[in-house]
Amino acid sequence: MEDALMSGIPEALTIWLALLGASLTAFGVLAAIAGRARRRPRAGRPDAAPPAHAPRIAITRLALALAKEPPAAPTPRPSPSEAEDELRFAEEIATAAARAAVTADRRHAAWLSAHRAVDAAWLAYEAADRTARRAIRAAAFPAPATPLTPAEYADRERHLHRAAQAAHARGELSTDQLIDAMSHRNGFDPTLHPFEQDATLRRVARDRLLRVYLTASDLERTAWREADLAMAAKQSLAREAMMAARQIQHSYHPAQTITLFAPEPQLAMR
Repeated sequence: MEDALMSGIPEALTIWLALLGASLTAFGVLAAIAGRARRRPRAGRPDAAPPAHAPRIAITRLALALAKEPPAAPTPRPSPSEAEDELRFAEEIATAAARAAVTADRRHAAWLSAHRAVDAAWLAYEAADRTARRAIRAAAFPAPATPLTPAEYADRERHLHRAAQAAHARGELSTDQLIDAMSHRNGFDPTLHPFEQDATLRRVARDRLLRVYLTASDLERTAWREADLAMAAKQSLAREAMMAARQIQHSYHPAQTITLFAPEPQLAMR
Protein backbone atom coordinates (compact mmCIF):
# COMPACT_ATOMS: atom_id res chain seq x y z
CA MET A 1 0.00 0.00 0.00
CA GLU A 2 2.70 2.42 0.95
CA ASP A 3 4.72 1.44 -2.13
CA ALA A 4 1.75 2.32 -4.43
CA LEU A 5 1.26 5.73 -2.80
CA MET A 6 4.90 6.68 -3.09
CA SER A 7 5.01 5.61 -6.71
CA GLY A 8 2.03 8.02 -7.67
CA ILE A 9 3.52 11.25 -6.18
CA PRO A 10 5.91 12.03 -9.09
CA GLU A 11 3.07 11.68 -11.58
CA ALA A 12 0.77 14.09 -9.63
CA LEU A 13 3.54 16.65 -9.17
CA THR A 14 4.18 16.65 -12.90
CA ILE A 15 0.47 17.32 -13.69
CA TRP A 16 0.30 20.17 -11.12
CA LEU A 17 3.38 21.92 -12.55
CA ALA A 18 1.93 21.67 -16.06
CA LEU A 19 -1.34 23.31 -14.95
CA LEU A 20 0.54 26.11 -13.10
CA GLY A 21 2.62 26.89 -16.20
CA ALA A 22 -0.48 27.07 -18.41
CA SER A 23 -2.20 29.47 -15.98
CA LEU A 24 0.76 31.83 -15.82
CA THR A 25 1.02 31.90 -19.60
CA ALA A 26 -2.68 32.74 -20.02
CA PHE A 27 -2.41 35.50 -17.35
CA GLY A 28 0.55 37.08 -19.16
CA VAL A 29 -1.29 37.11 -22.50
CA LEU A 30 -4.37 38.80 -20.96
CA ALA A 31 -2.24 41.45 -19.24
CA ALA A 32 -0.47 42.31 -22.50
CA ILE A 33 -3.80 42.69 -24.35
CA ALA A 34 -5.27 44.95 -21.62
CA GLY A 35 -2.20 47.23 -21.59
CA ARG A 36 -2.32 47.65 -25.37
CA ALA A 37 -6.06 48.55 -25.19
CA ARG A 38 -5.41 51.28 -22.56
CA ARG A 39 -2.64 52.84 -24.63
CA ARG A 40 -4.77 53.09 -27.86
CA PRO A 41 -8.50 54.06 -27.39
CA ARG A 42 -10.96 52.66 -29.85
CA ALA A 43 -12.33 54.88 -32.64
CA GLY A 44 -15.85 56.20 -32.10
CA ARG A 45 -15.72 55.89 -28.30
CA PRO A 46 -17.49 58.92 -26.72
CA ASP A 47 -15.18 59.24 -23.72
CA ALA A 48 -11.96 58.78 -25.70
CA ALA A 49 -9.54 61.62 -24.91
CA PRO A 50 -8.48 63.78 -27.94
CA PRO A 51 -4.82 64.18 -28.77
CA ALA A 52 -2.90 66.79 -26.79
CA HIS A 53 -2.41 69.03 -29.85
CA ALA A 54 -6.18 69.22 -30.69
CA PRO A 55 -6.90 72.56 -28.85
CA ARG A 56 -4.04 74.30 -30.61
CA ILE A 57 -5.32 73.11 -33.99
CA ALA A 58 -8.90 74.44 -33.28
CA ILE A 59 -7.62 77.86 -32.14
CA THR A 60 -5.41 78.15 -35.22
CA ARG A 61 -8.34 77.37 -37.53
CA LEU A 62 -10.57 79.98 -35.78
CA ALA A 63 -7.84 82.64 -36.12
CA LEU A 64 -7.46 81.89 -39.83
CA ALA A 65 -11.25 82.13 -40.38
CA LEU A 66 -11.41 85.51 -38.63
CA ALA A 67 -8.45 86.77 -40.59
CA LYS A 68 -10.25 86.00 -43.87
CA GLU A 69 -13.34 88.11 -42.90
CA PRO A 70 -13.25 91.78 -44.05
CA PRO A 71 -13.18 94.36 -41.25
CA ALA A 72 -16.50 96.06 -40.36
CA ALA A 73 -16.90 99.39 -42.18
CA PRO A 74 -17.35 102.42 -39.89
CA THR A 75 -20.76 104.13 -39.86
CA PRO A 76 -20.66 106.95 -42.45
CA ARG A 77 -21.27 110.38 -40.96
CA PRO A 78 -23.48 112.82 -42.87
CA SER A 79 -22.01 115.80 -44.60
CA PRO A 80 -22.29 119.24 -42.95
CA SER A 81 -25.13 120.26 -45.27
CA GLU A 82 -27.07 117.07 -44.52
CA ALA A 83 -26.47 117.55 -40.80
CA GLU A 84 -27.80 121.11 -40.99
CA ASP A 85 -30.90 119.95 -42.88
CA GLU A 86 -31.60 117.20 -40.38
CA LEU A 87 -31.16 119.55 -37.44
CA ARG A 88 -33.43 122.16 -39.03
CA PHE A 89 -36.08 119.52 -39.71
CA ALA A 90 -35.92 118.29 -36.12
CA GLU A 91 -36.29 121.83 -34.79
CA GLU A 92 -39.26 122.52 -37.05
CA ILE A 93 -40.97 119.30 -35.97
CA ALA A 94 -40.32 120.16 -32.32
CA THR A 95 -41.84 123.63 -32.77
CA ALA A 96 -44.86 122.18 -34.55
CA ALA A 97 -45.31 119.63 -31.76
CA ALA A 98 -45.21 122.39 -29.13
CA ARG A 99 -47.82 124.43 -30.99
CA ALA A 100 -49.99 121.35 -31.47
CA ALA A 101 -49.86 120.76 -27.71
CA VAL A 102 -51.07 124.32 -27.05
CA THR A 103 -53.86 123.89 -29.61
CA ALA A 104 -54.90 120.57 -28.10
CA ASP A 105 -55.10 122.12 -24.63
CA ARG A 106 -57.18 125.00 -25.94
CA ARG A 107 -59.56 122.69 -27.82
CA HIS A 108 -59.91 120.51 -24.74
CA ALA A 109 -60.79 123.54 -22.62
CA ALA A 110 -63.36 124.59 -25.24
CA TRP A 111 -64.93 121.14 -25.15
CA LEU A 112 -65.16 121.24 -21.36
CA SER A 113 -66.90 124.61 -21.57
CA ALA A 114 -69.33 123.27 -24.18
CA HIS A 115 -70.00 120.22 -22.04
CA ARG A 116 -70.86 122.38 -19.03
CA ALA A 117 -73.15 124.47 -21.26
CA VAL A 118 -75.00 121.32 -22.33
CA ASP A 119 -75.53 120.27 -18.72
CA ALA A 120 -76.81 123.72 -17.78
CA ALA A 121 -79.13 123.86 -20.80
CA TRP A 122 -80.60 120.47 -19.94
CA LEU A 123 -81.26 121.45 -16.35
CA ALA A 124 -82.94 124.68 -17.50
CA TYR A 125 -85.12 122.76 -19.94
CA GLU A 126 -86.17 120.28 -17.29
CA ALA A 127 -87.18 123.09 -14.93
CA ALA A 128 -89.12 124.89 -17.70
CA ASP A 129 -90.83 121.66 -18.69
CA ARG A 130 -92.00 121.00 -15.13
CA THR A 131 -93.32 124.57 -14.81
CA ALA A 132 -95.03 124.40 -18.20
CA ARG A 133 -96.79 121.17 -17.27
CA ARG A 134 -98.19 122.74 -14.12
CA ALA A 135 -99.32 125.87 -16.01
CA ILE A 136 -100.94 123.81 -18.74
CA ARG A 137 -102.82 121.69 -16.19
CA ALA A 138 -103.98 124.84 -14.40
CA ALA A 139 -105.17 126.41 -17.66
CA ALA A 140 -107.30 123.34 -18.38
CA PHE A 141 -109.83 124.53 -15.81
CA PRO A 142 -112.38 127.09 -17.00
CA ALA A 143 -111.27 130.68 -16.40
CA PRO A 144 -113.42 132.82 -14.11
CA ALA A 145 -116.06 134.76 -15.98
CA THR A 146 -114.81 138.30 -15.57
CA PRO A 147 -116.28 141.13 -17.65
CA LEU A 148 -113.63 142.52 -20.00
CA THR A 149 -113.88 146.14 -18.91
CA PRO A 150 -111.19 148.68 -19.82
CA ALA A 151 -109.75 148.35 -16.31
CA GLU A 152 -109.73 144.54 -16.60
CA TYR A 153 -108.08 144.76 -20.01
CA ALA A 154 -105.41 147.10 -18.62
CA ASP A 155 -104.75 144.72 -15.74
CA ARG A 156 -104.38 141.74 -18.07
CA GLU A 157 -102.07 143.71 -20.35
CA ARG A 158 -99.85 144.76 -17.42
CA HIS A 159 -99.77 141.14 -16.21
CA LEU A 160 -98.62 139.94 -19.64
CA HIS A 161 -95.88 142.56 -19.80
CA ARG A 162 -94.58 141.83 -16.32
CA ALA A 163 -94.61 138.05 -16.84
CA ALA A 164 -92.82 138.36 -20.20
CA GLN A 165 -90.15 140.64 -18.73
CA ALA A 166 -89.59 138.25 -15.80
CA ALA A 167 -89.29 135.30 -18.18
CA HIS A 168 -86.77 137.22 -20.28
CA ALA A 169 -84.74 138.08 -17.18
CA ARG A 170 -84.63 134.38 -16.26
CA GLY A 171 -83.43 133.51 -19.76
CA GLU A 172 -86.61 131.71 -20.71
CA LEU A 173 -87.54 134.16 -23.50
CA SER A 174 -85.30 135.62 -26.15
CA THR A 175 -85.23 139.31 -26.93
CA ASP A 176 -87.36 138.79 -30.05
CA GLN A 177 -89.92 136.86 -28.06
CA LEU A 178 -90.03 139.61 -25.44
CA ILE A 179 -90.69 142.13 -28.19
CA ASP A 180 -93.48 139.89 -29.52
CA ALA A 181 -95.05 139.71 -26.06
CA MET A 182 -94.83 143.47 -25.56
CA SER A 183 -96.29 144.02 -29.06
CA HIS A 184 -99.10 141.45 -28.56
CA ARG A 185 -98.24 139.26 -31.53
CA ASN A 186 -97.21 135.64 -32.34
CA GLY A 187 -99.64 134.17 -29.81
CA PHE A 188 -99.30 136.73 -27.00
CA ASP A 189 -102.85 138.00 -26.42
CA PRO A 190 -103.47 140.58 -23.63
CA THR A 191 -107.20 139.84 -23.66
CA LEU A 192 -106.68 136.30 -22.32
CA HIS A 193 -107.06 135.48 -18.66
CA PRO A 194 -103.76 135.62 -16.66
CA PHE A 195 -103.88 131.82 -16.24
CA GLU A 196 -103.97 131.37 -20.02
CA GLN A 197 -101.24 133.98 -20.49
CA ASP A 198 -98.99 132.12 -18.03
CA ALA A 199 -99.59 128.82 -19.86
CA THR A 200 -98.65 130.47 -23.17
CA LEU A 201 -95.48 131.96 -21.70
CA ARG A 202 -94.46 128.62 -20.15
CA ARG A 203 -94.96 126.73 -23.40
CA VAL A 204 -92.96 129.28 -25.36
CA ALA A 205 -90.17 129.21 -22.73
CA ARG A 206 -90.06 125.39 -22.70
CA ASP A 207 -89.84 125.18 -26.48
CA ARG A 208 -87.12 127.79 -26.60
CA LEU A 209 -85.03 126.10 -23.89
CA LEU A 210 -85.36 122.80 -25.73
CA ARG A 211 -83.93 124.44 -28.85
CA VAL A 212 -81.13 125.93 -26.74
CA TYR A 213 -80.30 122.47 -25.39
CA LEU A 214 -80.25 120.91 -28.86
CA THR A 215 -78.00 123.68 -30.19
CA ALA A 216 -75.66 123.28 -27.22
CA SER A 217 -75.52 119.53 -27.87
CA ASP A 218 -74.49 120.12 -31.48
CA LEU A 219 -71.81 122.56 -30.41
CA GLU A 220 -70.54 120.12 -27.79
CA ARG A 221 -70.21 117.33 -30.36
CA THR A 222 -68.35 119.65 -32.72
CA ALA A 223 -66.02 120.75 -29.92
CA TRP A 224 -65.37 117.11 -29.02
CA ARG A 225 -64.41 116.22 -32.60
CA GLU A 226 -62.07 119.21 -32.81
CA ALA A 227 -60.49 118.35 -29.46
CA ASP A 228 -60.04 114.73 -30.53
CA LEU A 229 -58.37 115.74 -33.81
CA ALA A 230 -56.12 118.21 -32.00
CA MET A 231 -55.07 115.53 -29.51
CA ALA A 232 -54.28 113.09 -32.34
CA ALA A 233 -52.17 115.76 -34.09
CA LYS A 234 -50.38 116.53 -30.83
CA GLN A 235 -49.46 112.89 -30.24
CA SER A 236 -48.39 112.31 -33.85
CA LEU A 237 -46.13 115.37 -33.95
CA ALA A 238 -44.70 114.51 -30.55
CA ARG A 239 -43.72 111.05 -31.81
CA GLU A 240 -42.15 112.49 -34.95
CA ALA A 241 -40.21 115.07 -32.94
CA MET A 242 -38.93 112.38 -30.59
CA MET A 243 -37.83 110.18 -33.50
CA ALA A 244 -36.04 113.12 -35.14
CA ALA A 245 -34.27 113.96 -31.88
CA ARG A 246 -33.17 110.36 -31.43
CA GLN A 247 -31.90 110.22 -35.00
CA ILE A 248 -29.78 113.33 -34.44
CA GLN A 249 -28.49 111.92 -31.16
CA HIS A 250 -27.62 108.55 -32.73
CA SER A 251 -25.86 110.13 -35.70
CA TYR A 252 -23.76 112.80 -34.03
CA HIS A 253 -23.78 112.47 -30.26
CA PRO A 254 -24.34 108.83 -29.27
CA ALA A 255 -23.01 109.46 -25.75
CA GLN A 256 -25.11 112.58 -25.06
CA THR A 257 -28.76 113.42 -24.74
CA ILE A 258 -29.99 116.11 -27.11
CA THR A 259 -33.04 118.19 -26.20
CA LEU A 260 -34.70 119.79 -29.19
CA PHE A 261 -37.98 120.66 -27.49
CA ALA A 262 -38.08 124.37 -26.74
CA PRO A 263 -40.53 125.72 -24.14
CA GLU A 264 -44.07 125.61 -25.44
CA PRO A 265 -45.05 129.00 -26.91
CA GLN A 266 -47.91 130.76 -25.20
CA LEU A 267 -50.41 131.40 -27.96
CA ALA A 268 -53.04 134.10 -27.56
CA MET A 269 -56.38 132.74 -26.41
CA ARG A 270 -59.23 133.98 -28.55
